Parts: sequence; C-alpha cells; structure tokens
Amino acid sequence: MQRLRRQWPTVRIIVRGDSGFCRQRLLRWCERNAVGYVIGLARNARLQAHVAYAELMLAEEYARTGAKQRLIGEFAYAAASRECERRVITRLEYGAQGTNPRFVVTNLEADAAELYDRLYCARGEAENRIE
Repeated sequence: MQRLRRQWPTVRIIVRGDSGFCRQRLLRWCERNAVGYVIGLARNARLQAHVAYAELMLAEEYARTGAKQRLIGEFAYAAASRECERRVITRLEYGAQGTNPRFVVTNLEADAAELYDRLYCARGEAENRIE
C-alpha cells in the first residue's frame, strides 16, 4: 500500500466485494489505510430485525398494488463480535416471490442508493462479464 500511495498519493482506492470478503481484518485494514470499501454483508437475525418493519410495509404495498416494491435505506450496525458500528446499506425488494433483502457495509459517505446501485452492483456486473 505504501508503494501505491507514494506513486499515486491522491488516488482514491475503493475495495468492493461480496459477503465472502466481509471480514473484520479487511475492514479495519481499509479504515487504517484510507481505503474506501463497499462489501456485501451476510444476512442474519439482527440485520433482519432492523428491516422487518420496512419489509412489512413493502409487502402491504405489493398486496395493494401488485407492483414489485423496492427500498434502499441505511442504518448503523455492529455485530456482537465487532467493536464499532459501521454504516450498512440495505436494499429491500418485495415481489411475487416474497422478500429479497441485501445488505452491504461501507465507509463511504455517498448517497446510499448511489453506492448500492452504481458502485456495489457494478461489482456483480463485472463478474458476469468475466464469466
């Protein structure tokens, strides 16, 4: 990292990855080295509890309209094993197949929808092109 910073001191470095990369060691390293990140976060009961009310609202609106519902929001979250809260962005959808939540953790300050749609989802699109 020091070599990169010497060569390009003003370049913004951002790590993006799926939930398999969401490890405390990586998040702390990024934070210590001024590296941005947007990384998938595996669903768990505590995350689900944060979005339960919003999912209920989406289900009710879907039942009323028959149209797929979508909501992007955010909240601060710290897992029991983690020492600090981090920003979590959630993308909730409700349609014919029921609920479809996604969670990402980030240290970036941009709009939640922009980070999710334009930065995080671009990761998946790049993977699709590689395959």
